[in-house]
Amino acid sequence: MSSQDNIIKRITDEARQEADAVLADANAKAKELISASTAETDAEIERIERDAEAKAQELRRRRLAVAEMEARKDVLAQKQAILDEAFAGALLKLSALPDSEIEALLTPLVVEEAEGTESLVVAEKDRALYEKSLLHNLNKALKKAGKPGHLTLSEQGGSFAGGLVLVSDVLEKNISFEALLRNVREESEKAVSELLFGEA
Repeated sequence: MSSQDNIIKRITDEARQEADAVLADANAKAKELISASTAETDAEIERIERDAEAKAQELRRRRLAVAEMEARKDVLAQKQAILDEAFAGALLKLSALPDSEIEALLTPLVVEEAEGTESLVVAEKDRALYEKSLLHNLNKALKKAGKPGHLTLSEQGGSFAGGLVLVSDVLEKNISFEALLRNVREESEKAVSELLFGEA
């Protein structure tokens, strides 16, 4: 082999070695880049999965809170319906009281609330009771309490279940059964609820 061939061979071998080294270095860098890119991708995937899980948990929590609120509203509505029914039943019982019990119930209320000169608006179903004796007995009780006993019966009938409305020139005092029960309900609804449902 000639020296020229040796030089060419040596240059070719060196070039091949250099090319192999450059190729090996490029492959190593490519593997590093792929590895780094894979690590970044894996980290991004993990972050996305964590975010998705957090959002899913928040969504579950919100849905559960809404469901619990709806359930509480339903229970409250059912309890309210039971209370409504209980007070409606009480109104029916008051409306069905015998005349003597109506008088016993209303007399102290009229004595307490009346000035003694008002006109009485009464339920049409009770008008005969007032005309027969109750109006007279109420006036007698007022006089006994030191008030003028000059109550009169209004021509106008009341559209309520029972009781009466005291009407003067300046004001009306509603002591109908509905008004009495409304007052009792406002004052004692919590206690009635505890009695019916066993809760505070």
